[in-house]
Amino acid sequence: MFETLNELEPERESQDEKRANYLGIWIGLALLPVLVIFMRFGKEEMGMAAFTCLGGFIFAAGSRWDLRGQVSFWIARVFVLALQIPLILYMPFPTGLHRMGLLPIGIADFLISLGIIKMLEKLTGTKEETIEDQEV
Repeated sequence: MFETLNELEPERESQDEKRANYLGIWIGLALLPVLVIFMRFGKEEMGMAAFTCLGGFIFAAGSRWDLRGQVSFWIARVFVLALQIPLILYMPFPTGLHRMGLLPIGIADFLISLGIIKMLEKLTGTKEETIEDQEV
């Protein structure tokens, strides 16, 4: 129950050896052309909304990437994308709503995406394998 600091040292070393996750940077770089295309057509507000919504969409997929072999994961991705396209194209976004103002929309989109994946996971009976399950 009581561990000394020397016994905890191997755990610290293994955490330091983990590779950094640059998923957010890659998502931003991948979505930059989307923003530039919308800005080129004079739809900067729509471009920022697309950038934010698609960023949440891709980040949710990246955070549950271990489920990529499940059909329910891909059904959820297509369903969420089908919901987002009309939202981005037809919902008027105010001109003053930039950058941090769109953060609540991006967070909500991320949480909705994860919720739909989890709901389909429960409906289909698939279960995410955790590290503990794989070791046993």
